[in-house]
Amino acid sequence: MSTVNVPTRPGSVTLVVVLTWIGAILSIVGGIVALLARQNFVAEAGLTSSQSRLAGVVAIVFGIVLALLASALGKGSKFARFIVTIVMLLRLIVGAIGIFAVWGSPFVWGAVINVVVALLVLWLLWNAKAGAFFAAR
Repeated sequence: MSTVNVPTRPGSVTLVVVLTWIGAILSIVGGIVALLARQNFVAEAGLTSSQSRLAGVVAIVFGIVLALLASALGKGSKFARFIVTIVMLLRLIVGAIGIFAVWGSPFVWGAVINVVVALLVLWLLWNAKAGAFFAAR
């Protein structure tokens, strides 16, 4: 009998899984908060009640999708890796545009953080050890 040497999940992929789970939980919690927000808070944010409800539902659905992706990434899903890569590339593009759009304001740091996080996640998913892990699946 021959044994197949399947690489264990590297720390870089585990970190992406943990970050994805955190994002999922925060998105779901944020969605619940948006659904339960009082009218005066919603109005202060410049939203109508229906916009707040829609934002809440979208955030919850996004959180559920993130949770599914986190679970699949942890199991070595190449499809989940591809989807997360596409999302991070989009985040990178939007963040880069955002840097120029809000240059000179305090909001530029949010855009910079988006770019840095996207680059970090891409590196974590596409380094040599991560590549070997996903290739073995």
